[in-house]
Amino acid sequence: MSATIVMNKPCAPDGIVSGRGLLDRLVYMQGDADVVAPTPLPLVIFGSPHKDGETAKALASYLDGAPADVVFCYDRAVAPCDDCRYCYDHAACSKSDMEDIYAAVENAEQLIFASPVYNRSFPAPMKAMLDRFQRYWAARFVRSEKPPIQKPKTAVLITTCGSDREDGEQLADQLKPLLTILNAQLTDTIHVRGTDTSETAGTISVENVKAEDIVGELHDRGRSGQRCVSDRV
Repeated sequence: MSATIVMNKPCAPDGIVSGRGLLDRLVYMQGDADVVAPTPLPLVIFGSPHKDGETAKALASYLDGAPADVVFCYDRAVAPCDDCRYCYDHAACSKSDMEDIYAAVENAEQLIFASPVYNRSFPAPMKAMLDRFQRYWAARFVRSEKPPIQKPKTAVLITTCGSDREDGEQLADQLKPLLTILNAQLTDTIHVRGTDTSETAGTISVENVKAEDIVGELHDRGRSGQRCVSDRV
């Protein structure tokens, strides 16, 4: 089995709504949607402000047309954790702006985190959302609930970086402790580097990807890119 990372998928003007737009057949998980389904789709936590940017293209290529639920961090703009410690005594958060996301995370069988690298970390809206999973840390280490989320799940991290530095690996290091309290195991890691370079679309580093030869030819807005580099472990 082989797959190709294609970076030039078309983008509809309406972005990603009801499965239309760049991320083919994705379903936008809106705040009032019923997100608990009998057979849950992969849940994407999407950290880029650009729904037609390099992160969106890498995600679309990874999904390869498969449907998923997507949470757009910039659209939700949740309040940051303020260490109120309500979750120390309650199986909930004191703020109500993430209840649907909590339900979706708990019900998911696969989590996909797709993010550009900002200052060697996640963009602020995505970081705020990740920090709000503190309620599960409190469940595990304060209230001694093991595991804080009953349903096990797999996780994928997709990062894009304008420079050629290996900054995506730092996001992986930041994400791994969080995954332990979400009862999730990181199985796939894809880092796309050098996206700001006009001559090429960048280099891809892949770790733990299940499909054989997941990395193929990379294209940037219709221009052929350099051969991708696979660092499978």
